[in-house]
Amino acid sequence: MLAYTHSRLLAFIGVNCVIAACYIPFMKYYVPVMKPAHPFFTLTLQIAITVLAIMIEATYFFAVFSEPGYLSPYNRLFTPEQEIAAIKEETKQAKSNIMELRKQIRMVRTSGATDIETGMQLDEYVLEKQINKIYLAQLEKKTYCFVCDMVKPVRAHHCKSCKKCVLRMDHHCPWTGNCVGADNIRYFVQFVFYAGFT
Repeated sequence: MLAYTHSRLLAFIGVNCVIAACYIPFMKYYVPVMKPAHPFFTLTLQIAITVLAIMIEATYFFAVFSEPGYLSPYNRLFTPEQEIAAIKEETKQAKSNIMELRKQIRMVRTSGATDIETGMQLDEYVLEKQINKIYLAQLEKKTYCFVCDMVKPVRAHHCKSCKKCVLRMDHHCPWTGNCVGADNIRYFVQFVFYAGFT
């Protein structure tokens, strides 16, 4: 299903201007200079570049205007309330642990804080490692999105730009004005491949 937003349209227009700025001078200036010396090579090159430009345009269009796989609120209907409450509590606990560790990192940076139990000075690197460990543990299980108020499956993330949770979110791409997720990643990868190959 195709969707439209202003950011997607602006990205589409901007990237199409770049593609045109590469394609038109190539066909208008480079090809006529090469044609008398190498007519067969020039014709082959013209056909290849035109086909690749069409493929870039087609895959880019679908990468921009396809939905990335937004998480549906109907997922809540298939999850028991007890499980939702447990996931919510676990996510809340993980967030509070991360906030506490970040507070300790700020204290270490400002005044060289010490651990209350051991009396030894805290190490910023060790604290960062603990935060990463919590994040990695959260990536391997269902978590709760408090913004969308729903359970996120494994590898689903909340996009701050789109303000929605995206299934198998890779990143929010400024060149498409869209998230790259479960439903449009194939178009995005094809677009990057054709653009790189060209």
